[in-house]
Amino acid sequence: MDTPDFDHYPTARRVDAITLLPLGLEVHWDDGAITTHHALWLRENAPDPKTTHPDTREQALQLVDIPEYLRVHSASPSQSGGLSVRFSDGAEAQYHPGWLRAYAPETQEAPFALPPRQLWTGERLAALPRFSAEAVDHDPEAFEAYCEALHSLGFAILEGVTPKPGQVERVAQRLGPLRESNFGRIFDVRTATEQTSNAYTAMALPVHADLCTREHMPGLQFLHCLENTTVGGATRLTDGFQLAETLREEDPRAFETLSTEPLLFANKAEDSDYRWEAPLIGLDAKGALQELRFSPWLRGPLSTDLETTDRIYRALRALFRRAEAPGAFLRFTLKRTSGSSSG
Repeated sequence: MDTPDFDHYPTARRVDAITLLPLGLEVHWDDGAITTHHALWLRENAPDPKTTHPDTREQALQLVDIPEYLRVHSASPSQSGGLSVRFSDGAEAQYHPGWLRAYAPETQEAPFALPPRQLWTGERLAALPRFSAEAVDHDPEAFEAYCEALHSLGFAILEGVTPKPGQVERVAQRLGPLRESNFGRIFDVRTATEQTSNAYTAMALPVHADLCTREHMPGLQFLHCLENTTVGGATRLTDGFQLAETLREEDPRAFETLSTEPLLFANKAEDSDYRWEAPLIGLDAKGALQELRFSPWLRGPLSTDLETTDRIYRALRALFRRAEAPGAFLRFTLKRTSGSSSG
């Protein structure tokens, strides 16, 4: 039977023994770990080309084409340290030990696992994650470190980007496709006479997240400083997830309110009308933080009863106070020097 190349999976422990179960099997590993695997799960993930397309790596066999009451007929360790399985419908499959161990629910040793996210405050962060634009452009290890900082901390500072319009698009496209917004594909943030956003005024902006009015908020935003000749104009940066987790720990009622009560987020400019309704704190199915629609000025009027309105306002105050507390945020200046910029 032809099998795809598994070289990209990490070197794994070896399978020592197998115990058949009514719904699948139990694998005993050489390091003492024990993992369980459902018969249907094994069958639909078999690596043969009739089940898994050898190029796309996506399922080619439909689940409904597998017998509903499929069972593992027999199983044994393979010579490579993996698993050989024969099913009740006569199909046979070989499983690489790295793949099998990676997706076992008991181990969760996912291949290519991303580093854990690090929550931070301005007081706790030892140093700003700064990277040379030239190194990130030409050194794969520097690019990897830059990407890791973006994932782990949620931000990174790239220094030495050519101070010309359009460079921000070039940098961003190395990580993924750009998404349009009501401000356009890319746009300038500057004090303007036609002010369609607080960002275009000279007022100091509190800590906030952008585009809370959209169904999907930006995953990453890129700011490129082309010119900064003003006095002041410091950038303030905070870890929204740290704020939310602190609120969850210190004021559970406020956290519950902001993670369950939908708020209206509305763009109030004369030339656009974008609205979206969602809780300020977005959670995934397991209760983990997924997003924070943190905007003091993009919230629309509440349409709730008096008691709910009072509870929401109390929760908002609790979160906003923490965002403005000394030590909660970083303060630094985006600067442009001759021939280089940072952003």
